[in-house]
Amino acid sequence: MTCECLTWCRVPEEPNTYGGRFQMSEHHPSCPDYKAEAYTVIEYDGSFCVVPKGQEADFMDVDEGDDPANYKLSTVMLTRDQFDNLPEFMGF
Repeated sequence: MTCECLTWCRVPEEPNTYGGRFQMSEHHPSCPDYKAEAYTVIEYDGSFCVVPKGQEADFMDVDEGDDPANYKLSTVMLTRDQFDNLPEFMGF
């Protein structure tokens, strides 16, 4: 059976668009194929990146003397396609 999510009416304010920062998933939240995973949003000095849980330290330059308190971390639930479609992170 083929998923018919692309034919469903969609609203841009669906869950997990995080204030419009992320595009909608290819699957509707009511679809059995909709599988959200936890990711971490790292915000620093007006920019942000999204990383898989557990990889936050790889993206924060606290070893270079940055104060960890300058970073704001939050959790967001995204589907794999939403994460894969994010622009490549170019650094803070």
